[in-house]
Amino acid sequence: EPEGGTVPNWPHNLVQQMSKHLDVKSSGVESRLGSIETQLQNLHAELSGVKTVPERTDNVVKQLSELLDTKLSGTAARLGSILGSIEIEQKKFSSEISAVKAELAWSRVSLGQALSPRALAVKTAKETLVQSTEDRLTAMVEKGTLRQFESACGRTFTIPDLYSTFSAHAVEWNLMGKTDAWWSVLTEFPRGADIPEDDKRKFYESGKVHIADVLQELGGRPFDRSQSVLDFGCGVGRLAFVFADMFGSVACVDQSFHHLRLAEAEWKKRGGQQPAKINFTSSGPDLLSAVNGQRFDLVHSVVVLQHMVSPLQTVYLAQFCDVLKHGGRAWIQIPTKTSADSCDLESSRTAGGMQMHYTPATIISHVIESRGCSAKVIQVGGRYIEGGMSSAIVLVERTGPEF
Repeated sequence: EPEGGTVPNWPHNLVQQMSKHLDVKSSGVESRLGSIETQLQNLHAELSGVKTVPERTDNVVKQLSELLDTKLSGTAARLGSILGSIEIEQKKFSSEISAVKAELAWSRVSLGQALSPRALAVKTAKETLVQSTEDRLTAMVEKGTLRQFESACGRTFTIPDLYSTFSAHAVEWNLMGKTDAWWSVLTEFPRGADIPEDDKRKFYESGKVHIADVLQELGGRPFDRSQSVLDFGCGVGRLAFVFADMFGSVACVDQSFHHLRLAEAEWKKRGGQQPAKINFTSSGPDLLSAVNGQRFDLVHSVVVLQHMVSPLQTVYLAQFCDVLKHGGRAWIQIPTKTSADSCDLESSRTAGGMQMHYTPATIISHVIESRGCSAKVIQVGGRYIEGGMSSAIVLVERTGPEF
């Protein structure tokens, strides 16, 4: 209680202020309640509209059904049109197929007529091929590796039968050609040494005398520079060089590569005017292959066959006839008697060195004549051979057809 017992005015004022404040608040609440009431009325209106959704859905479904009916109707009409077009195209295609079948049938007839000459040509080519194969097999038997060569040894030989024996001989002669080439042809000189140039000149000059004797013994029509000669076992070229001055071409054939290499060097050194005139050729028992089937006007061989066993001698004798042209001639020196067993191939393979073998004169004539050549065997005793052995000169001429 205030002093003096007097009630102050501030409480009354506070009450009035609070009353005014509550009036303001109340007015705001009423306003907000009115807004809420309005919102409730709007919500009620919206809920009323929701009740019409099923009706709207039915309308949409009805419209979609009508649209689908229209679309299906159009699609059915279009499918009908397409099927009609397909049927038309099918009939057209069937017609074209019939036309193609007819054309194919006509083509078969025409093709058969056209192929008849072709079939005949194919048949002819097949028969020709078969004949060619038979001819090649016949050639292999008659001329090549399957050919059977007669001998003085009581049996026939093929070239492969004699490879090992030939190889053993060839080794010996190649070794001599490599280390003792001059001694192998001039045994009066020491082994392993070169010989003086003057002796070489005399050696090559001596070939002219031998060739003159050969041509005289052959007789008949003379040879000329257009013709060819095979010098078998030519060694270092003593006789091949003389032949080159007389014939158009010379085949210098030997089993020793080293002898041939020396011969070629000497030919060039001695001024061979036409080096290509001499063909230096290494050969095995198949002489026809070594000369590539070439045929010659003259075949010559001296002091060569005597170093081979008898079966090898007869193999070469037969082929000397084979490589001659029709009318061609050959001069061949061969022993007809030595002390060796010329049919003992095994001993010959292991013995090595220079060997001396022979073939009887009757076998020589038979082998050559069986190949279509004439053969005249002239016994010359110790000419070209020493030590009581005998040799012969065989004069050959091709009178029959070439093999």
